[in-house]
Amino acid sequence: MTTAFLNVYPDIDVKFTDRGQFRQRAIIIKKRPNIIRPDDVLTFWEEYKIPPNAKVEQRDGNVTIRNADGSFFAIGGALVMDGTVPD
Repeated sequence: MTTAFLNVYPDIDVKFTDRGQFRQRAIIIKKRPNIIRPDDVLTFWEEYKIPPNAKVEQRDGNVTIRNADGSFFAIGGALVMDGTVPD
């Protein structure tokens, strides 16, 4: 299942693809934003609200959130690719 949020920022879309227990996020930058100079850095971040009493572990660039019942949620490191996406 894929969900797309179009023009989250001008000319930037965000697409989530769910495959079973895995979620892939793609940030699609259609063209360089006018406010970004060639030597600037464009940063995206996320915010997660975790359940009370959950424990957060960080190791080797990965984050694991463990709930009191033993279930967990893992966030892997970012993978960045440069490619052309058709309209």
